[in-house]
Amino acid sequence: MKKARFVTPHSLLHSGAGNLGRLGRQAAQLAEATRVLREHLAPPLNNHATVAAIRGPTLVVVVDSPVWVARLRYQSTGILEHLAGKLGSPPVSRLRVLVRPPPPQGGSSAGGAPGRPKRPPPELIRSVSKSLGPGLLRERLARLAGPEEQSADVGAGGGSPESARAGEGD
Repeated sequence: MKKARFVTPHSLLHSGAGNLGRLGRQAAQLAEATRVLREHLAPPLNNHATVAAIRGPTLVVVVDSPVWVARLRYQSTGILEHLAGKLGSPPVSRLRVLVRPPPPQGGSSAGGAPGRPKRPPPELIRSVSKSLGPGLLRERLARLAGPEEQSADVGAGGGSPESARAGEGD
């Protein structure tokens, strides 16, 4: 009986055969385009831009903040000229920049479930509810904030009636 030959995913991607081979070539082309793009861009912008696709004459670049979109678009002519000389065919003549935030670190946000925003502090919710006129929203926000903590001020007339009575017999 013949021994089964172990095939690595790397060898499948780079064998050139079928869809996996095409996918491997595409990934290598995008990695090279990203490398060339980043060598052209100055820091810190070069760490925030990645080539996501080359669709005909359009180079699609993904950044992690809207701030970088404006900077890339401002430099688009220089970027396209630089890439045309380095990438070869197909020539790119348009730049499309998309924003995609980086994935959260550690798999979840501070609020608990992934993708769920952190809950604002009760003091903030309470202050918003107090700023609203009477109504259902005000009531719901006050309930969401929870009971208001009472602070015991001690000193010139700042004590509560209970604390004043407690000290009467001293």
